[in-house]
Amino acid sequence: MLEACRQAATVESMIVAPAVQGVVLPEHLSDEELVRLNMVVGRDTPELLLDDWGVHCNLTFRGKRFDCAIPWQAVLSGVLRPQPRRRARFSLIEGGKKEGE
Repeated sequence: MLEACRQAATVESMIVAPAVQGVVLPEHLSDEELVRLNMVVGRDTPELLLDDWGVHCNLTFRGKRFDCAIPWQAVLSGVLRPQPRRRARFSLIEGGKKEGE
């Protein structure tokens, strides 16, 4: 999961299980079975730190900033935006007769 997140252009969101040991989220989310965290860097998240342990970021909940910590075992799924393609998938191949031939 770490490598997939590092290769993505953007980590848009993650589905997290707040009950997993080590998860640090606002208290009002502790009773939820699953929580979706929107993490687009630059929009609401100043930066997203990824390491072997998990994810660290600062998010807004109910108008207040909160430092979150999510171990990888608490991340159930997510939405990643892939890197843009470096070259065109298709290209034009010249063929046929040209005018004047």
